Amino acid sequence: DEITKSYCYIMSNDMFNKIGSGDFYQDKQINNYHKSDVFIEKGSLTNKMLSNPRFKRAETFITSAGHKPGLLHIDKPGIIPLINKGTVLNIYIPNYIIAKEGRCKIHHRFFCLVSRREEVENNRAMDCFYAATPRN
Repeated sequence: DEITKSYCYIMSNDMFNKIGSGDFYQDKQINNYHKSDVFIEKGSLTNKMLSNPRFKRAETFITSAGHKPGLLHIDKPGIIPLINKGTVLNIYIPNYIIAKEGRCKIHHRFFCLVSRREEVENNRAMDCFYAATPRN
């Protein structure tokens, strides 16, 4: 089911994470939101999801750029600090912004204005890096 594939249960906070995001939901929120999508005669959508052995679940979650996003299966201590063994959900969302060299006199002037500092060398433009468009 598409809804079931969209979530992962996290035991440490007793909540559900929407896969690919940093958003966490309580079972009642998921049941209410999808009430018109799924008809369940007995029980609830989240109970059905948790009863399914193939439903994704993790003991806890991390936000780490050092590991790929998604479920991580830890089989020995030292891979992730404070986690000896188990399944962990990495909710890290990669940043695809790259630095681009350019002139940023306007940024420098703004910084001087808000910090009440004198501009260096008579308003000399400074070379700097600024955030550019995302990578493809």
